[in-house]
Amino acid sequence: MLTATIQFAYAQKGNSKLSEEQRIKFDQHFINANKFLMVKQPDDALKEIKQAALIDAENSALNYLTAQIYLQKTLLMDAERYALKAAKLNPENPWYMKLLGEVYKTQKQYKKAADLYAVLYKKNLITISYLYDATYLYVMARELDKALKLLTEAEKTIGLNEDIVKQKQSIFLAQNKVDKAVKEAEKLTVAYPKNTKYIGQLADIYLSNGKEEKANGLYRKILSIEPNNGYALLALADDYRNKKNYTEWFNYTLAAAKSSTLDVKSKLRTCVEVISSNQFGSEQKSKNYQLAEALTQSNADETATWMLLGDLYTKEAKYKEAHEQYEKAANIEPGNYSIWRQMVLCSSEIRDNQQMIKDCERAIEMFPNEALFYAYYTFAAQQLKQYQAAIEMARRGLDLSEGQSAIQVQFFVSIGDAAHFLNQYNTSDSAFESALEIDKNNTYALNNYAYFLSLRKINLTRAAEMSLRTIELEPENASYYDTYGWILFMQKKYSEAKVKIEKSIELSPKNAEVLDHYGDVLFCLGDVNKAIEQWMKARDYRAENKLIDKKIKDKKWYE
Repeated sequence: MLTATIQFAYAQKGNSKLSEEQRIKFDQHFINANKFLMVKQPDDALKEIKQAALIDAENSALNYLTAQIYLQKTLLMDAERYALKAAKLNPENPWYMKLLGEVYKTQKQYKKAADLYAVLYKKNLITISYLYDATYLYVMARELDKALKLLTEAEKTIGLNEDIVKQKQSIFLAQNKVDKAVKEAEKLTVAYPKNTKYIGQLADIYLSNGKEEKANGLYRKILSIEPNNGYALLALADDYRNKKNYTEWFNYTLAAAKSSTLDVKSKLRTCVEVISSNQFGSEQKSKNYQLAEALTQSNADETATWMLLGDLYTKEAKYKEAHEQYEKAANIEPGNYSIWRQMVLCSSEIRDNQQMIKDCERAIEMFPNEALFYAYYTFAAQQLKQYQAAIEMARRGLDLSEGQSAIQVQFFVSIGDAAHFLNQYNTSDSAFESALEIDKNNTYALNNYAYFLSLRKINLTRAAEMSLRTIELEPENASYYDTYGWILFMQKKYSEAKVKIEKSIELSPKNAEVLDHYGDVLFCLGDVNKAIEQWMKARDYRAENKLIDKKIKDKKWYE
């Protein structure tokens, strides 16, 4: 299109004295220059244009194209010179004037650019974009009165026009002439008394200039026309908050949350302000849920609304309910990492290992390189005694967790645990050793490794050293005293074992496994009656030892 336009301009304004041969050569260089310009090769375009200029330097289209080339090269003085020449050669061509205006604008000569666009508008009254370009540039040049004058003249020709009114409003407000800005806004409200958009614009002017009561009167007028107008509801909610009328603040916020005319971001902003305010005492939780549920009903297709409701349930430790909300959010936006993380955390908190595996499987499909989901899958699989699956998933997680030492330790410990229960002892020992190479003070690795060694009755000295280290690191952990006591038991140090296991019971009186161990120790110390008493307690607390009933019946310890 550009080439055809320029060629037409040449045909109208070209040098009639050119021979046919000269005209053909000129056109060739001119067209080539235009092609190079369009593919942003200004240097090549300039070479061609200079050849054309040797034939006809006074061609207006040639000067226009030359100015374009220099503008693309950001050689603004040259661009201005050629644009001026093109405009003088053909002052009736608006494109030439517009290009010159663009050059002035790039040079930040805003007044010159504005004057050009003003001339263009007056010559082409139907092209209102020239008007807006001119007034914008007058504002940039801080020639506000000129902008107002031009807009006023245009309004006489065009009639009442929303864009003109809004531009005049903005200029009057910049001049701190609030009354005049109000009068401009009133033109639209008088002409269109039921148009809530125009009423709202007038209300905004009042509000931003400290005239809250007048603004609120207009917002109420909007609600009399459109009771569900979220914009007006939100404005009044903000006003009640500022006045510390928290009951009405909540009521109007709730109405805004239910509105179908308000964007979800604005709704969320004001709802979160209420939720985080703690202004409603014992009713705060109830009000929080009312707002969040209203948002999910009015904006059911928005992820953020379900996330907000899920977060409220999470805060109240209602993880099952929270999971349901996050699930809905995930259905809307499956690529949102934070949603899946929250779902998995909820599954973990309610110890629903089957659900956790499902969540992790789906999350891994979306985020195959995120080690966290492999870690949770591994944990859930172990709890379900799916030991081989746990090992395989932990190994996949290790491949993704380079540089993440904490999660690497977790994967190695998981492999160590699972491999032990599969009787893959070499694999188990190797995994624990790898975990301790990364973190020699990881109490979970130290404890489990030590306990498994004691069960196998091997390397008990090393096991005792590791177990003692866990007690030094966490002296209030009942499980660690039990492990150390059991290792001492395996070493036949029964009196020492009794002391450690009694400490474990002191810290955790209802642990079935520890009570079972305590009975074993007492039996080996010769106190059979007390041993039976502890075994019976362990059975009452559902000890997993399959021999517990046999020990009680036979009054005898079995390994």
